[in-house]
Amino acid sequence: MIGISFYFGFEMDLEERAKLLKTHGIDCVITSPGTKRDKRYGKIEKQVELIKKHKLQLSSFHSRYGKYQTFFWKKGLIGSYLTKRLIEDVKTAHKYGFKSVVVHLQGEFSEVGKERLLKVLKVCEELDIPLAVENLNNQKLLIDTFKSID
Repeated sequence: MIGISFYFGFEMDLEERAKLLKTHGIDCVITSPGTKRDKRYGKIEKQVELIKKHKLQLSSFHSRYGKYQTFFWKKGLIGSYLTKRLIEDVKTAHKYGFKSVVVHLQGEFSEVGKERLLKVLKVCEELDIPLAVENLNNQKLLIDTFKSID
């Protein structure tokens, strides 16, 4: 099976994108929800419709991320919001049939972040959606996180 990011780095019509991927031997895609400021992907509903129309498989759903990711590990409203949003992404992945959710973990490990991550993982377990981590620039965060969570 050969997969790629649905966006793959080029601006183009979503229909044409899905068609092009299938035509060139791609079997599955990872995608991300569109946002108000970032229109590369389009709305997830439309993406899924086109992905399925062109007989591509839904691989991973990439969680939204940005410059505030480090706040996930800090006390406060931003970290709470990021937790809520990640849970929404897990639910969206389940709703549309994605196989996993990909997230960037950034910042410094803390008990606050651990508790937030455990909330997310509880939803992942309930919905049978694995949570994958990538683009970790902080090896210590990865080690501390995996050591502290069963």
